Amino acid sequence: ENAGFTTVANQAARALAGRPPGSSADPSVDDLFGYNSYDGGAVVLHALRLTVGDAAFFEILRTWVTENEGRSRSTEDFLAHAELVAGRSLTAFFDTWLYAQRPPADFPVAGG
Repeated sequence: ENAGFTTVANQAARALAGRPPGSSADPSVDDLFGYNSYDGGAVVLHALRLTVGDAAFFEILRTWVTENEGRSRSTEDFLAHAELVAGRSLTAFFDTWLYAQRPPADFPVAGG
């Protein structure tokens, strides 16, 4: 985006529009390296950014990398970290965006 290419919002909207059914949290063997693992994961992170706001989102990412560099961690570890940094429960968010077999058709409104 900063280099003059498409915006993050446009790229995320295209990824969401093309996302097939299936959970990004639990891809099947056939989809392990497929859409829901890669573009689907990016969709979840963009929705998280809109939900918690830029300050919390980038703090989640910065501290996650700093605290876990070189270590294997689980999805549940990341979710707990995101909630800790955001200062609130994100269970409903992750149930809707990460675990659901069919994600919402539209991204959350920023700050919502």
